[in-house]
Amino acid sequence: MEPGRVCIMQDGGMLKERVILRDPATRTFSYAIDEHEMPAKNVVGTIRIDDLGNGNSFVSWSANLVLEPESAGQFGPMVQGMYQTGLASLEAYHNK
Repeated sequence: MEPGRVCIMQDGGMLKERVILRDPATRTFSYAIDEHEMPAKNVVGTIRIDDLGNGNSFVSWSANLVLEPESAGQFGPMVQGMYQTGLASLEAYHNK
């Protein structure tokens, strides 16, 4: 069984995630969100960190999923907010 975690969101919502890929060589991490309250199915996220040199990095964070048609317009801003919060937390952690 793959390792997993439970995330509690700022609004109190809960996500149960399962690790799909952890590749230190490419600095890539992929996960499936198996239990959530989002209007989507088959959610898989990927985070990749590219070394830009001089102590700088570029982080890309993406998701593949199937949306319910009636909620497609709401989902983008919601996920963008989650990603912005997550990236800000990552940056704060590494700038201690």
